[in-house]
Amino acid sequence: METSEMMRADVLDQPEAIRQSLPSLRAQIADLSWPVGTFRRVIFAGSGDSYFAPKALEYAARKHVSLPVRALPSLEAARYWPFQEGDLLVALSISGESMRTTWAAKAASEAGAFALGVTVNEASSLAAASKAKLIIPFKSRSRSTPHAADYMATLISVAVILEHLGGTQFAVLDNLAGMVGEALAALDGPCQTLAHAVVSDVAFHFLGTGPSLATAEYGMAKFWEAGGFRAFALDLEEYGHGLHLSVGEDDTVFVMAPSGQALDRAVAVVKGNQVLGPHVVAVTDAPERFGSERVLPFPKVAEEWSPLVSCLPLQLACWAIASLKGFGHRHGAETYQEAHRFLRT
Repeated sequence: METSEMMRADVLDQPEAIRQSLPSLRAQIADLSWPVGTFRRVIFAGSGDSYFAPKALEYAARKHVSLPVRALPSLEAARYWPFQEGDLLVALSISGESMRTTWAAKAASEAGAFALGVTVNEASSLAAASKAKLIIPFKSRSRSTPHAADYMATLISVAVILEHLGGTQFAVLDNLAGMVGEALAALDGPCQTLAHAVVSDVAFHFLGTGPSLATAEYGMAKFWEAGGFRAFALDLEEYGHGLHLSVGEDDTVFVMAPSGQALDRAVAVVKGNQVLGPHVVAVTDAPERFGSERVLPFPKVAEEWSPLVSCLPLQLACWAIASLKGFGHRHGAETYQEAHRFLRT
């Protein structure tokens, strides 16, 4: 299966990833032997997508869980977080072999905190370093394309943990598989149309705030992974304090704009970008707020759950654009692999 076909299949696998993961993870967490009532703080740690997912749902945690919840990059958790008794560390890694995430689990355990590993691989280093584990049952077709189904399964894992900590199941999860399937079918045409319009653009900017900032960072990462494209993510407000001056007419700006606390600001930022001249795309569940401007829609849910669906337009847009511009890495495979030895060891 060629790269474009593989990535598209992975994106479209997400409803099945939800259907497999949700009941299994709920059953596993109900059977865990862990001192839920004794936790005083919750820290999620991961790298890449495994960091973006809990960061995206931090706002949901603040609304539905009485404990303080933080999402940290793995190295920060491992080297800088002051773990103590009463802390719950949720360490996330699909492969279970992300070294810094395993470090975080070991650091938490050594300090008397409780480390819960979340991974696909029950025999992994992370699983071995954790006091307890949740095993994601869904395995993606490939780890060689920008991850979609794995990211969705990680979001589901985080949401199920928040359910358990908050003591209430979230109805949005029960309807999510069908919602995602319908959204992807509706997005297919618009994303391919967008790709033809921006295929010559040289840089892609992703703007979001609150629960949408992590989704913007996720979108940025997919564009890096797909073709080594120049891509940047920034807080929606901070963008207007300098970075906007570097945006040119041969760029694309994606503005994450879910209904909620920052929608008015997102509308204003879209209008400001129209003056600057790049291609502007509002990724939104409120397309009526953007008039005739280009939008990529996603289903309307409560704002704290918007990361579960606002990632879908970015995934399909990434696939469509990379299919036209080309997959691969700008520096070539040999240079990339040499750099990778230092960056990911």
